[in-house]
Amino acid sequence: MTSREVHVAAVARGDGDAEAGADAMVSEEETPAAPQRAARENYVAAWLKACATGDVDERDGLFRSAMASAPALVKAAREGDLSEFCRLLEAEPASAHQAEEVTGVTPLMAALDREDKVDDRTEMVRLLLAAPEIDVNRADAVGRTALMYSCSTSNVESTKLLLAVPRST
Repeated sequence: MTSREVHVAAVARGDGDAEAGADAMVSEEETPAAPQRAARENYVAAWLKACATGDVDERDGLFRSAMASAPALVKAAREGDLSEFCRLLEAEPASAHQAEEVTGVTPLMAALDREDKVDDRTEMVRLLLAAPEIDVNRADAVGRTALMYSCSTSNVESTKLLLAVPRST
């Protein structure tokens, strides 16, 4: 059984097996340092608990706390601030690959995380997809990819752009 299958089974059972899900969803190649790993495990456990019970307060609090210290490009993408996003991306192109350490949210995911400013967010997606070696299949701490974020916000144009990338699944 793959780690994703373990996670899906735990959520489907609703048995609150957050520890199994947390361990399964953190990939070894992206394992953060000890304090960040503990924070990530707490976030994943809260996310799984929210899925099983519908109680999202703890998860949302941990997410907001993590986003407060996110890389600048992630913050600009999340806020939908296209001018700041473009300025940051031009100044540091490598920032397209940076993720927030606890949640694993990348600039691409952050641009797709909200339903407002759709045209600006779609332009951010275009710019990020043009970045060399952008990983459109990278998953956040709970296994969601940019495509999943895009579908959850019904951003049709961005979803089409992601699906047009040959390596997008």
